Amino acid sequence: MASVEGTAATAMLGTKLSAFRTETVQARVQITTAIDLVGPASAPRVVRINDPRVLDFVRTLRTGDEVDVTYGIGVAASVVLARG
Repeated sequence: MASVEGTAATAMLGTKLSAFRTETVQARVQITTAIDLVGPASAPRVVRINDPRVLDFVRTLRTGDEVDVTYGIGVAASVVLARG
């Protein structure tokens, strides 16, 4: 089971066109390799781990183990007029 919480915003009227969206996902996932996992709806994800303590934990995992994770996804965009 997964839960997703999202935030989205667009630029104020009269400013440069831009928008962003973020999502925080909490889910139980299955490890397929040390840094690959399969989450909700069988969607594969590759995660980059920066925290050495988390990396030490991940090194103890084996293919098929299940863990609860929280990760964030973000997208930002701005529109720039093409010249030419």
